[in-house]
Amino acid sequence: LSQEGGYAIGRSLADNATMTTLSLSGCSLGKEGASAIGNALLINSTLTRLDLRSNFFGEEAGCVIADSIALNPA
Repeated sequence: LSQEGGYAIGRSLADNATMTTLSLSGCSLGKEGASAIGNALLINSTLTRLDLRSNFFGEEAGCVIADSIALNPA
């Protein structure tokens, strides 16, 4: 998928109202792509399962994702 794919998925997740499960294992999202997905998780209210294994996006992007999940009111 690459970093650009991560941006596109992030934009889609922000508008998503139906998807509950998303597997992106081993998609080479990169730091920025994973951060874009993390930012979308702040407002996504339907996703309940997200698999990001084997993407190696680093601690900073991991913190964005974890913080977004923790702050999401859904």
